[in-house]
Amino acid sequence: MQTSYATISDIFGLPRRYTVPLFQRPYVWTEKAQWEPLWADVCRLADAARAGVSPPPHFLGSIVLEKVPTQSYPERRDVIDGQQRLTTLQLLLKAAQDSFTAIGEQQRALQLASMLRNHAIGAVDEEQTFKVLPTNVDREAYRLVMQAASPADLTGVGGLLPDAYRYFYAQLSSWLAAHAPSPGQARDALFVTLNQRLKCVVLDLDQTDEAQVIFETLNARGTPLLPADLVKNWLLREVERRGLHGNIEQLYASTWHAFDSDHIYWRKEAGRGHAARARIDTYLANYLTLHLRRPVSATHLYSEFLDLQAREDLPPIGAADGLTTNPVARLEDIRKHAAGFRRVDEADEPGRIGTSLRRLKAMDVVSLTPFFLWLFGRPVTNDGDTTAVVEALESFLVRRMVCDLDTRAYTTFFVDLLAAAAQTPNSDPVAPVVRQFLGKSQAEGSRWPGDAEFKKAWLSEPLYRRLTRPRLRMMLLAIEARLHSQFSEAVTLTDEKLQIEHVMPQSWEDHWPLPPAQDLISAKDRRNALLHTIGNLTLVTKKLNPSLSNAPWLATSPAGKSKRAGLHSHSILRLNYNLVHDNEDGWNEEKIEARGTCLLQHAIAIWPPPST
Repeated sequence: MQTSYATISDIFGLPRRYTVPLFQRPYVWTEKAQWEPLWADVCRLADAARAGVSPPPHFLGSIVLEKVPTQSYPERRDVIDGQQRLTTLQLLLKAAQDSFTAIGEQQRALQLASMLRNHAIGAVDEEQTFKVLPTNVDREAYRLVMQAASPADLTGVGGLLPDAYRYFYAQLSSWLAAHAPSPGQARDALFVTLNQRLKCVVLDLDQTDEAQVIFETLNARGTPLLPADLVKNWLLREVERRGLHGNIEQLYASTWHAFDSDHIYWRKEAGRGHAARARIDTYLANYLTLHLRRPVSATHLYSEFLDLQAREDLPPIGAADGLTTNPVARLEDIRKHAAGFRRVDEADEPGRIGTSLRRLKAMDVVSLTPFFLWLFGRPVTNDGDTTAVVEALESFLVRRMVCDLDTRAYTTFFVDLLAAAAQTPNSDPVAPVVRQFLGKSQAEGSRWPGDAEFKKAWLSEPLYRRLTRPRLRMMLLAIEARLHSQFSEAVTLTDEKLQIEHVMPQSWEDHWPLPPAQDLISAKDRRNALLHTIGNLTLVTKKLNPSLSNAPWLATSPAGKSKRAGLHSHSILRLNYNLVHDNEDGWNEEKIEARGTCLLQHAIAIWPPPST
């Protein structure tokens, strides 16, 4: 290993190609986090130089390179770590070249151009002339930037690479314009800063150094590596090291490229608070849970992955038969199960399966995802069988949710379900196995409530206070869907447009007097006990909700507002149609109880007991 403390001119002044391996992550640096701080450093150094001060060089971080044996010109280095930094510096230099060109500084522009491209001796295509060649996903955008003469040439071209170039061009142009009264001194200061005042520690490895170990441990001032980046890098390097595939780029294109190209989806954080993770890390945690048969946390994702790759004693689990330690098979299997993850995560498919996935998503039972990866990844699938499986899971979870049963054992319980279901031969249906597994347990943390327990909770529990809005809305929408017959119009209702509404309002005192001739304390207690039960809840749009507010059910004067009139005039939901037409004479405690019982019959039909 050779180590040097090199200026930008040292790094890019040599006839050398810095190639980012295809298995590295795409370009992810952004304006606020990286471009702006880098430009602030450049400005500080240039302003000091313009004022006649000679500040010490600014340290940008480390770059780790690996020599690639080649007889071609120019020599080549693979970028093990620091590709974000190298790429950003090239974009900065390109913006500086074009900014100097725009003000007639051709000599300085030519000198900067020499740090962007190698001489084209023996070059087959333009890419071979670039000093830095980004990973496959970013190469087209990078090529367009390097061909541009100004941001005008990139009109309509989106992405982080063009945005970085545009940002630096704008900053450089503004800085040069602001210092126009003393052009020579200012331009010299800026040019020298770009060439000599920015430095990196460069580690140049040879074939005997452990490039993978260094890749895992070095990641200076940049966006932290995701565990998924380490997994990808390990797998593709292992394939290359063992000579398991004739065309590594082709293997990457057919397996991991989709994760990098759709980075807006896969690298976006999902989840809340400390549990928030990039989706690809969440997916891999579920994938590892699938294969290791035990819960895997995204916190220790990479070490768990290495444990999986070292294990040869794991029994096969469906399509994973024969994977063991083969990195090519592992890449292909990770790609395959990603489709099942997106199917669960997006939950946007039509039909009964999609409906159940959306309902399950509203309940936020994330520990079911490994099971779905297995179910959707089976070699032989049947929509009827899959529908029966998701319906059973939906009923099991809704009934337990309404009955307020403990969920802490779900993670282990659903791993056990996965292990049991995975014993099913590929040609056999899974639904009977799932129903039997869900129905056999009598433990508090895993039993499937029957009708008597479900009825009691449904009618008497304050579900509005106990359930989250998405869960409560999901149940009411499920009943709404059942109220539509085959002759009804096809109306698509989205959760976001509907809100939970109390028919008898929470602040009922002004317009909802207690029944006469009753003990006031008992009557008030009864009303408050029923107020948040399902019988008193319905769905309305966000716009309609404020207009109903605390209004009485029936108008107290000819010109007065009423809830019944508002629902009758504006709501097309069957839930509200029945509510309006069945209660023309008023709304009270008896009506709440009767409606709760009516809704219960629909709920039992949608979410049947385990014996059904």
